[in-house]
Amino acid sequence: MKPDIVEREIRQAILHYGMRAVVAEIVRPVLIQVGEWWAEGIWLPDQEQITSEACRRVLLNGLADLTPLRRAPRVLCAAAPGDRHDLPAVLTAIEAALYGWDARVLGPSPAPGAIERAVLKWGPVWLVVIATTSPKDNPELRQFVKTEAPRLPRWTTVYGGGLGWPAREISDLIRLERPEDLFARIGSPPAI
Repeated sequence: MKPDIVEREIRQAILHYGMRAVVAEIVRPVLIQVGEWWAEGIWLPDQEQITSEACRRVLLNGLADLTPLRRAPRVLCAAAPGDRHDLPAVLTAIEAALYGWDARVLGPSPAPGAIERAVLKWGPVWLVVIATTSPKDNPELRQFVKTEAPRLPRWTTVYGGGLGWPAREISDLIRLERPEDLFARIGSPPAI
């Protein structure tokens, strides 16, 4: 699969159907299917990577084009430290931006301290950290939970999403099975 074809088709779909419909009805299902094909050995790792990265590029460009409501609440979405998969964070940021929130993505595998510095600098109301890699396989996530997360300012509510979070409850973090569950918990932003 050629990335330029994937990108072109997604951009065309966004122009025709809108970002919300494309994310819900095309991108999410396609990415789930691609992940299943990769896990079953039907697709090779490079095919999965090319398709995922093409979707990621289009979605990040689309996120930049979404204008937040005036005085909109800020949400910072990030892959967990040590986690190279930031598409769930990008999709969560898109969903937040479609609500009118001021949403940003930190990117894959943030360096130690990067999330804390971004929160202090930008001041989001919500921080969504999404882990797709198990903590037993991700020492950077364990370190984040142990040292960085407790130092985050109290004005930022932290949500830990994705199946990579530890099964037990993490103090001060609300574990979400799916990143999109954030919107069920928080609801739509207040009228501005």
